[in-house]
Amino acid sequence: MRVTLRPKMMLGVLGPLAVVLALFAYVQYYVQRHVLLDVAARTATDLSNVIEGSLQHAMLTRNRVAIQTSIDDIATNPQVVDLFLLNPDSQVRAGIPQGLVDRQFSKRDAGCAECHVPGAPHKGEFSAVLAVPNVGRVLRNCNPIENREACHGCHDPAKPYNGVLITDLSLTELERQASNSLQQSLLLFGGALLLGAALLGVTMERSVVQPLSQLTQAIRDFDRGDLARRVQINISDEIGELARAFNHMAGGVGEKVQLEQQLRQRTVELERLYTALQEKEAMRAQLLKQIITAQEEERARLSRELHDEIGQMLTAVQLSLDRLAKTLSTADAAARERLDRARTLTEQTLADLRRVIAALRPGVLDQLGLVPALGWVADHTLRPLGLQVNIETNGLQGRLPGEIETILFRIAQEAMSNVARHSKASRLTIYLVQTDGQVTMSLRDDGVGFDPASVATAGLDQSRGLGLAGMQERAALAGGRVVVESAPGRGTAVRVSMPLPTTTEET
Repeated sequence: MRVTLRPKMMLGVLGPLAVVLALFAYVQYYVQRHVLLDVAARTATDLSNVIEGSLQHAMLTRNRVAIQTSIDDIATNPQVVDLFLLNPDSQVRAGIPQGLVDRQFSKRDAGCAECHVPGAPHKGEFSAVLAVPNVGRVLRNCNPIENREACHGCHDPAKPYNGVLITDLSLTELERQASNSLQQSLLLFGGALLLGAALLGVTMERSVVQPLSQLTQAIRDFDRGDLARRVQINISDEIGELARAFNHMAGGVGEKVQLEQQLRQRTVELERLYTALQEKEAMRAQLLKQIITAQEEERARLSRELHDEIGQMLTAVQLSLDRLAKTLSTADAAARERLDRARTLTEQTLADLRRVIAALRPGVLDQLGLVPALGWVADHTLRPLGLQVNIETNGLQGRLPGEIETILFRIAQEAMSNVARHSKASRLTIYLVQTDGQVTMSLRDDGVGFDPASVATAGLDQSRGLGLAGMQERAALAGGRVVVESAPGRGTAVRVSMPLPTTTEET
């Protein structure tokens, strides 16, 4: 159930006020009742003194009839409920109602135990409020009768009192007055509370409820998408501060929404450009893969053609020159010299052709695999320079896929070429490690090293930078990566990681 702010504020303000007024009325009632009881006590005391004075002669003459007659006359006062005279032994000697005469009272009797606390008896005159059966609440006044010299003829002079005069005055009228006063106070305070509630309601409506309603509606409109919604509350209290804070927040949110819209537009545009770039990158990678594949195929084709055609032709020329040398006369020295030069030139040309064929596509790679091919490159590029080359393997399980072997071979070929040209190293170690789903090749030398960052930013016209970029491109074609670690004076390490394609066997 929805509870509005108005009843909450009314309850919060008027509730404590009502409690305060009720407490004030109760305190006023209590004080007034206490004052009335004091007045009644003084009245009872005065009345007891008057009664004692009127009974003095009768008591001195021990005229019980006169005493009872005087008591009966006093009992005509409507406020007097009970009136009796006790001797020192707590026996009623005279009083009203007359049925109490000669009755023996005890301090434990009802009406006596309330005043007489064991161990602490009252001394002197005192009054107390008691509840008397069949009568109600009364104010009992106990007035001790002193043992004066005039009484010593009949009473023991050592005793301070000759008896007690007890007077019970009805409190009905007093409590009725106090109750009427309380009712009047409650009515007065209730009217004041209602008037205050009305004034508070009007004040709250103008200064609190209406501004909050405007602010609430503005927040709802803003939540529905009206970002230009503002609230106009020109007051300087907390609600005005809240309205100004809302306007400031709304302005900030509006600017943020505009920025978010611009950001979304830029994001969409960037995503479109990124998608286009990915497509272009994929096309570039595909084209690069096709180029490298075509390059390798062209290298193999040229290698085969040079071997099959030019190589065979040169071999045939060499054989023809050999046969010609056998038939040539030994007397013709000039012709034999020319023939020997032709044979030497043919042998050199054939050897150069074989080196070109091996450089284009070494047959050892296709026939024996990656490790022998790396050893062949080391034999032809590094060991002739005096470098010690060690090739270590771990976990290799036969031949690797042809594409992987070609990529690793070309990267290693480029790395060893850089070692021969730039490193000034004396040792090169090649590690080949195959694990589940991956092959790693590391080439580490003890040369002079270099700064990879400076080489990467030097431009592609630099031979080393171009070679490193080519390594990265070749590895990326098969999902691998190349990491170059080097520093001046600390050698160089080239690490290549290549994922191995997964194969499934048909059952």
